[in-house]
Amino acid sequence: MKIVKDNIFEIIFILIIALLFHENVSDWIKKWSDFDSFYAFGFFMLAFVVYLIRKNYKILSEIKNNPSWWGIPLLLIGLFLYVIGVRADYDYIANTSFPFFVAGLLLVIKGKEFFIAILFPLILLSFAIPVLPLHRITMPFQLLSAEITTFILSFLGLQAVNDGNIILLEGHRISVVAGCSGLKSLYSIFFICVIYSYFINTSFIKKIGFVIASIPLALSMNVFRILTVSFYVLYNGEEHAEAFHDGAGVVAYVISIALIILVSMLIEDNKENNKREVSIDEN
Repeated sequence: MKIVKDNIFEIIFILIIALLFHENVSDWIKKWSDFDSFYAFGFFMLAFVVYLIRKNYKILSEIKNNPSWWGIPLLLIGLFLYVIGVRADYDYIANTSFPFFVAGLLLVIKGKEFFIAILFPLILLSFAIPVLPLHRITMPFQLLSAEITTFILSFLGLQAVNDGNIILLEGHRISVVAGCSGLKSLYSIFFICVIYSYFINTSFIKKIGFVIASIPLALSMNVFRILTVSFYVLYNGEEHAEAFHDGAGVVAYVISIALIILVSMLIEDNKENNKREVSIDEN
């Protein structure tokens, strides 16, 4: 009973969230478990959020409850989105209410200090929740990738034109479908950089730049994948092109991770040099 009494607010918090979103969670798990989903990194992100909370548990547990009424507007926004989503039977709108409910409840129950302390894990968790129908906004990325790839092929002296998301390459027809839009890799690489930046020993400004750099990196790697597939089709025909496409995607991911590690090493502050500079100054 003492445990319940000491954690009554946390229990209320969990019960409210569980009551509202117990049906949505099954859909989240389904998307997290689907490798082809835009949210396939969800379990990894969830594990990292748990890691952050456990790492900072002592600090968080020592923060005294100081309820803030600033959470009320967030709760009202969350309630509005939830009702609209449920009535319209549109899960993405209902899912969008989740971050607002969590933020509002934390402010009302725990207060501003606790909310600020847990804001980073909360943001990461929010991005793991399917709040956007990303599969419906791939076309602009398909068109951009096709246009850039066509430009490079033409620059190399090949007869290439693009018709929307179709690349016509010397008699061959290459379709930049939704899976080739690069949006999934952009989303994944962006959050890999967000997580990786947490462990880099450097300034906050450099970390921001490191995360932003993931956007052109992901787009470049996607164009690289389409280019390699284009050359394969040009010299080997369209047979087995799909299997080659999958392999090229893996190679692009490996190169992306390698570049992320390389850039992180370049921007990371050298602790040994810092120690030497301090010792020299002291002498």
